Amino acid sequence: MFGNDETTVNVWWQEKHSEFPFTIFPAGAVLPIGSDGNLDFVAPTTVALFEDGYIGVPSNDSQLGQASITSIFEPIPDHTVRWQLGVEYHKHSPSEQKNFGPGVLTGTETFVSGRLTDVSGTPYAYLPEKSRNIAFLSVQDTWQLTEDIALHLGGRYDDYSDFGSTVNPRLGIVWQATEDLTVKLLSATAYRAPSFYDRYADNNPVNLGNPDLQPEEIDTNEFNLGFTVTENLLVEISVYHYEASNLIEYVATPGVTGRRAENHGRIEGQGLEWSMQWRPTQNLDVSTNFSYVDNEDGEQMSLAGFAEKMASVNLNYKTSERSNLNLFWQYTGEQNRAKTDARQSLESSQWLSSKFSYQVIPQELELALVINNLFDDPGVTPSNSITEDYPIAGRQWLLQLNYQF
Repeated sequence: MFGNDETTVNVWWQEKHSEFPFTIFPAGAVLPIGSDGNLDFVAPTTVALFEDGYIGVPSNDSQLGQASITSIFEPIPDHTVRWQLGVEYHKHSPSEQKNFGPGVLTGTETFVSGRLTDVSGTPYAYLPEKSRNIAFLSVQDTWQLTEDIALHLGGRYDDYSDFGSTVNPRLGIVWQATEDLTVKLLSATAYRAPSFYDRYADNNPVNLGNPDLQPEEIDTNEFNLGFTVTENLLVEISVYHYEASNLIEYVATPGVTGRRAENHGRIEGQGLEWSMQWRPTQNLDVSTNFSYVDNEDGEQMSLAGFAEKMASVNLNYKTSERSNLNLFWQYTGEQNRAKTDARQSLESSQWLSSKFSYQVIPQELELALVINNLFDDPGVTPSNSITEDYPIAGRQWLLQLNYQF
């Protein structure tokens, strides 16, 4: 149809089984139970001893597939158009065994054993069987305005069978200012569709779904400079601003036990990111990254559980034809608590890992020694619900044998 037309067709299919055994409360837990068999701390009808714990084993069989056609063509000189048209199919078939909740307890028990009841395929499972169809169309139009300036215009349309459609445009201007300096100005919108769990989770003592959820949305603007200092040294710096809205959060809802998913959150932020790729010698590669971001939620409060400053360094040294040494260091800055959390801010932490590998048989058999958290840093990951947060795993030694064929 046009000169230099290039068209490809892509089809894939995936099936997966996942299983997640949970002991939500430990053996010997004494818990208040409501008339529906779930936890009820407000108006319980009984108090039950769970001999072996409060146990649930949710699982899921998923089917995912996609078919798409992509075409790239040049209708006129210095003008390239890329379009893609496709469909997707998602199906989730959950199953569940548990010793609590509707279909298992009646709210009259005072003793519950560890015997599990299979509620798969009943209204008492954590999630009903659901499927969705998605149709999508994306277009990108690139104009080479001058020898040094390119304009990129594009957008994507997605239509979901279970909640509707969304349109997301994008714009980019790339200027090759000099042989060594590239300037980019980028602007785009994007979305995250609510998951099946977000929309349909049921019979859960903690989180419940909401079938009225809409997609999360984000608008971003970025200014980027890329500078080739030497043949072996590239430096990039970016400054950006974003606004995210309709964020899906699980919040307390009147008349509902547990928390229900709502399009409740909003975040606005701006920051900068600096990165460097350097090859000082033929055998040594160094990459570094530093980022700073200032985030605020919808109430203009600093975002909880988020580090404003992060940095990393990765060194890769080829010690011989068959051996290689890799060192990776990461720094995570101080993290604020939620405004309702009286604890002190979470202190900064560092992580260092190393890997020494040897090719016993080149391209086939590799022997490696890995050490994670080399400094045994006792840092933690923040949690609003666990008093002592989640501890970082201590120093770990691994011996790996990798065979490729």
